This record gives sequence, structure tokens and C-alpha cells, in this order.
Amino acid sequence: MLSCGGAAKPTITPVVIPEQASPPHAAALDGGAARATDATPHAMPPGSDGPGDAVGMIGEAGSIFPADATTVVLVNTAAMRAHPLGTRAMHLLNIVLVGWDLFMPVDLVPPVRDLEWVLLGGTLVLGSTRSAVFLSRYNVSEAQADAVSAELTKRLSGKTTKLGVPSASSFAAIVDGVDRAYVRPQPGVLAIVPSAEGKRVAELLVKADIPGAVRPRELARMSWPRAARAPLPIPRSVKSLRIWINGSTNDELTVAAEGECSDRATALEAVDDLRARLRDRATGFARTMLRSFIDDAAIWADGATVRYEAKLPAALLDAFTAFACMRTTGKPDCPP
Repeated sequence: MLSCGGAAKPTITPVVIPEQASPPHAAALDGGAARATDATPHAMPPGSDGPGDAVGMIGEAGSIFPADATTVVLVNTAAMRAHPLGTRAMHLLNIVLVGWDLFMPVDLVPPVRDLEWVLLGGTLVLGSTRSAVFLSRYNVSEAQADAVSAELTKRLSGKTTKLGVPSASSFAAIVDGVDRAYVRPQPGVLAIVPSAEGKRVAELLVKADIPGAVRPRELARMSWPRAARAPLPIPRSVKSLRIWINGSTNDELTVAAEGECSDRATALEAVDDLRARLRDRATGFARTMLRSFIDDAAIWADGATVRYEAKLPAALLDAFTAFACMRTTGKPDCPP
């Protein structure tokens, strides 16, 4: 949805939110025609049993996000910057999250270059972002951040505002039909929130310990507390869903996911259901193109959790980007 801008001072010490320890192994499927009752061992993907809410992803600053957010997305632009495929992955995300340029144009703040991470929460669909909240850590100087804020205020026909919070600067603008507050509560931090929340958010963030780095090795993490709201072919028995992208080899990423069911029996059924749904959605040439996501993917039940892991090679990442460009008009860097 958004790319944010500003400046982290070099003296800031990064705070890393530690990953939860991953169990060593779990009962798994081997990615072919195996059924959920098989017990082929599969190593747990890094990041398994990770957080699904904003506080779990970035610590206390996450409390500014709505508790009932439909979707929570953490984009780890620092990890993208470090991985050879990171810029291409960011390009795809920018196309899919169609409102990103509306809130913060990428020509003002190139996300992979100028940001460390961005957290988005709410209903991330244009026309329904009324309660959406965005928070980012940036790495440009405060002078550069001032220049970006001035240009953005001009583009959005906004106006400078005073929140009555010492050291916090802000301006207000209408974005996607809603009055927003763009708040810079401390060096290197930008929050975009509904204007009515501006003062509360500024007061919280001006004192908060906001991490400079998040979830090492993960390029992105997406969570749907209610899996039924995810735009994906998810079995109805999956109650909540988390998906993340790990940097593996230089020419490949991996996509991992975990969905919570009510019990192990339900999870076993969901594994077969998920395989069937994936195969039904792709036939012929599409099935061949998506082989790594369907036939070669590991899908297994681990207690009441359905787990998934698949390779995302560079060629498939480029194919996804080309397909997204075909379905989206007016996006930067898409062919005319």
C-alpha cells in the first residue's frame, strides 16, 4: 500500500525483534502425490511459529495498529536490499499493493534504497483504508526527510499541522478519501494514521523503542488473523494464516506459510484440501509454470497447524511480476 520516507541517525542502535525458536522437525508431506496421513520428515522453515500481529513483529510501537486489522504486512526492505532478488521482490509487492504510490510515491522514496522496513495494518484495499495504519523506519537524513515531506505535502494538497507533542512534526492530507496525519515522532520514523489518531500516536511513538531492524532473513511477512479474509485458496477449516518470504540462495527465495486449525484431525484434512485447491486453480501451462508452488511444495500437518514451504526461483518471480503488470494499469515500471 505504502512507501514511507524520512531519516534514521547513524547513532541509533538497531533493536532486533528475535525470532521464535523453530521446532527441529515435523511430520510432513514430500511435495508429490503423498497424502496428509504420510509422515515424511520435513525441516521447519526459518521463521516458523512467528508473530501474526504488529506488536509481535516490531515490539511496543505495534500497539498503534488496530487490533482488528484485516491484514498485517511487514516489508523488510533492509533484507530486500541485501538479497540479489530483493529489488525484484519489492517491485512485485509495489504492483500488488496498488495503493503504495498513493500514500508515498516511490519516486520520492525508493523503498529498497531509503527504508529499513515498513509495517502496514488494516484493510489494505483502496476504498476501504479508513482505519489503516502505516509505520516505517527510514535511513535518509532528517534534512532529506524534510524535503520529501515538503514535496509530499505539496503533491497531496496537504497542510502543516501541530499536534502539541514536542519534537514531533506532522502534516495532514486527504488520501484515499480519508484525512490522514503524516507524523514524524522521532528521527528515522514516519507514521501515517487517521488524523483523529495523530496526537495519540505521536505521544506513544515519541517515547517508544522503535527497532532499526526486524526479523533477519525475512523479506516480507503477511498475516491474516481471520484466514477467510485472505485473497487465497485457503481451506475453510484454517482459522488464521501467516505467510512469509525467506532469502535462501542468491538465485532463489522460499515462501513459507502456517495456518491454524482447531485440532490435528482438522489440520490433516486441510492438507489434502489445500493440495486439491491448488491443483484445481492451475491446469495445463499454468500448472507447469507453478510446479514449484504446487507439485514440488511441501505441505504437512504439524499438530493443529498446516505448514507449507515452496521455492520461489528468479524466473517464477519475474513471471509473477509480468502477470501482475498485465492486470494492473498505471503502475510505475510496468510496461505501457
